[in-house]
Amino acid sequence: MLSKRFVLVLDISNSMRVIDLAEGTTAPGKDGNPRPYRDPGTNWPPDPESRFMRARNEFVAFIEQLDPAVHFTIVVFGLERDTRTWNPQLQRATPRVKQDAVEFVTALRWSGATRTDLALEQAFAVADADTIYLFSDGIPERSNGSKTEPIPQDEVIAKSKTLNRARKLRLNVYGFATVSPPTKDFLRKLAVENDGETAPPAA
Repeated sequence: MLSKRFVLVLDISNSMRVIDLAEGTTAPGKDGNPRPYRDPGTNWPPDPESRFMRARNEFVAFIEQLDPAVHFTIVVFGLERDTRTWNPQLQRATPRVKQDAVEFVTALRWSGATRTDLALEQAFAVADADTIYLFSDGIPERSNGSKTEPIPQDEVIAKSKTLNRARKLRLNVYGFATVSPPTKDFLRKLAVENDGETAPPAA
């Protein structure tokens, strides 16, 4: 059942540029090994079939159909500087608020890292929410000069439990069907440790 007081959290890291392929289909990755997705590169605008555009369009459609009784806000995460909250307080889903939220989502561009840890900080900080819906395609990572480095997954999971100790929110986590086994495992653990569920989002 959909909560009526929730935070939507969207991964805007640049890995979202890839295009998921049909089940059983692969394309060569940069290392020559087969991958269940195709990487069109970082040119803008993104391919209409990319994870980024699919997620963006799903968010827009979801926001537009929200009932006025719902209160919500949005957090997006990539690099530290690009991880931000659309509104720090829950907003009632009036036509004007929904239009503002849609404009925020449609203006998004992808970002270089996957600061899941910072996104969780911002999401758990939203007063009066009872549920978080997090959509991601990768494991946590931060920028280190011109490169990125992993953030220990156990640290992020432990941090979520600490942030949630007093709040008791449900953290539902959704990954794309073709994400790697380590990513699926991380997203599953993040949900399980916070009384949530995990599943692929709608195509």
